[in-house]
Amino acid sequence: MAVEAPPIQVEKVRDEERFFGGDIVWWVLLLVVSIPIMLLGLAQAPTVGGFVILGVGGVLGGVAFAQVMLRMPYFTKGFATSVLIVLAASIVIAGVALLYSMTLPVPTAPPDVMYKPPISGG
Repeated sequence: MAVEAPPIQVEKVRDEERFFGGDIVWWVLLLVVSIPIMLLGLAQAPTVGGFVILGVGGVLGGVAFAQVMLRMPYFTKGFATSVLIVLAASIVIAGVALLYSMTLPVPTAPPDVMYKPPISGG
């Protein structure tokens, strides 16, 4: 026997964003905390632990970013404005990760993988 849930009754449309789950302040805090976690995982990425940290930070950041993005039209009073803000935030987050990854040390390759193998029959 299926039980059907009654629809959510909202008196004001501005109150509807509260039904998404949780307060936006906590989601923004999770987003701010997850970015350094992802950068830490990026710094340790050649190791398995680095990939695990990067994955955990990515999941936390993705969930928090999605929760913040869903609420943006309620704060900006327009969908196009909220999309532009989300696009700008995505560019800033990706830019920080790119600039941070450029400062990481790159190990030198061992000499045995730098030589070309002899080509036969060519």
